[in-house]
Amino acid sequence: MKKWIHICAIALFFMPIASAQTILMSETFNYNTGDLITQSGGLWVAHSGQGLNTVNVLADQLAFTGYGLSGSKSVTFLSASGSTREDVHRSFATATTGSVYAAAMVNVATAATTTDYVLHMGSSAEGTPLSTTFLCRMHLKDEGGVLKLGVSKGSSDTAVYPATTYAYNETNLVVLKYTFVDGTVNDTCSLFVFKPGETIPNIEPTTPTAVNGASTTADGANIRHIAIRQGSNTNSGKIGGIRISTAWSDLVATTSDRDELPEGYALGSAYPNPFNPSTTFELTLPFAQQVRVSVYNILGQEVRLLHNGTLSAGTTPFKLNAAGLPSGLYFYRVQGATFAQTKVATLLK
Repeated sequence: MKKWIHICAIALFFMPIASAQTILMSETFNYNTGDLITQSGGLWVAHSGQGLNTVNVLADQLAFTGYGLSGSKSVTFLSASGSTREDVHRSFATATTGSVYAAAMVNVATAATTTDYVLHMGSSAEGTPLSTTFLCRMHLKDEGGVLKLGVSKGSSDTAVYPATTYAYNETNLVVLKYTFVDGTVNDTCSLFVFKPGETIPNIEPTTPTAVNGASTTADGANIRHIAIRQGSNTNSGKIGGIRISTAWSDLVATTSDRDELPEGYALGSAYPNPFNPSTTFELTLPFAQQVRVSVYNILGQEVRLLHNGTLSAGTTPFKLNAAGLPSGLYFYRVQGATFAQTKVATLLK
């Protein structure tokens, strides 16, 4: 009886919490305070100004009531006029149809009177880092001592700023929306901004805060990156809790996206199963990233660590050698920054 209690308990521990097929990435910046964001195990990569005026992890937590990642740690964006600075990006599962939403909490301390952008999406060939195709940009500027937030689709477009103004040193929730439309320059980019105390609706508002509709910027072949850009002007502030999704409803969801593999990932079944003394399984990743692959017994004790580090994109085989372990159920688990999954293999001696 005790054995089955242990089995049920460990199975519940590893059970996926909720389906998250529409969530492409969630970033809470849960790294060591003071570290460079590029020390995140390969998740964030510098694509400009590497090592100069770096993006650092802060102890400060940003909060926005109703947002699924409220309470996340934050990172700096701090620019010095006329100097080179580091811009960083993180990749996620590729989207080529529909809409992609990028939500983040943004707290701006200072802004220049000249427009600049600090958060944007990006496109690149599958398996390659972000280079120059920066799309759906969130802009900011100071106008008469108050903050204004705007949006542009790309480099060929002028930023669109609504009349709404915002206060400095307050945390707003911003949502960038990139929508794929047939054609070569027809994709659109919208910006939604919610002030402190405003409610995030469960259904997407009919009217965005700002839209860059009539664009001359070429459409992206895909959307597969989110980037923090430090800009060319003397802007400063914090960004926290970034969530990328293909569904608006995920912005208010508090369920974890770390217990079911998103599109592009695959954890294979062990073969042979049952096995003695070894079995193999495969893990497929859409892009290179930090991954931990471990094996647990029915008590939840880790009995094997098969990998802990960066894995390349593609399919990697793993071999579990259970020599020295007793017969029973074993749970092999993959854990990344934005995904996790567990499967079971039976050792019979």
